[in-house]
Amino acid sequence: MEQLRQEDVRKLHAEINQINNQRFLLTTLAVTMFGVVSAWLVPRSSQSAGPDDGMAYLEAGLLFVLLFLLYVASHTLRNVMRTDTTYLEVFELSEWEAHSTKYRAGANYFAYTKIQSAFFIALGILNAMITVLTHIASVCSPYAIGSAVLFLAYIVLIWGMGWRKWWDREGAARSRWQRIRDADGQSSNTVSGSAA
Repeated sequence: MEQLRQEDVRKLHAEINQINNQRFLLTTLAVTMFGVVSAWLVPRSSQSAGPDDGMAYLEAGLLFVLLFLLYVASHTLRNVMRTDTTYLEVFELSEWEAHSTKYRAGANYFAYTKIQSAFFIALGILNAMITVLTHIASVCSPYAIGSAVLFLAYIVLIWGMGWRKWWDREGAARSRWQRIRDADGQSSNTVSGSAA
C-alpha cells in the first residue's frame, strides 16, 4: 500500500513539473507572437502609411487578445496544478507543499504567477508603445481608441488574475479535497465500527 502511495506522489510531482513547463512554453510563445506582430507594426518606410495606420491598431488589438488568451491558458494550467498541490497538502503527502503554501501567504512573495503576469503586462505595454510611436499620426482614430480600450482591459484583467487572484481555484480545490478526506475518514470509521 505504501509503495502505491509513493508511486501516486511521484506521478503528481511529475505532472506538476510538466504543468510548470507548459506554462513556460506559453510564455515563450507569447514572446514569439509579440515579435512577429511587432515586425508587422513597424512601418517599412519613413513616410506615413495613411490607411495602414488603422490596420496597425487592429493588429495591436489582435495581439492583446492573443496574449490574453495565452495568459488565460496559463492561468487555467495553474489552477490544474493547484488541484494537484492541494491534494498533496491536504492528504499530508508532501511537507514541501504545506510549507510552500504558508510561505506563499506572505504579502511580498514574488514568483511564478506574479513574474509571468508582470511579463505579460510588459509585453502589452511594449505593444502599445510600439504601435503609438510608429503610428502617431492616427492616434485619435477609432481604431486607436478601440485598441486603447483593449489595452486597458488587458492590463486590468492580467493584474487582477496575477495579483488579486481573480478566478483562482486554489482555495476551492483545497476545500474539496478536505471534504473528500473528511468523508473518507467518516466512511472508514463507519466500516470499522460496524465490523466491531
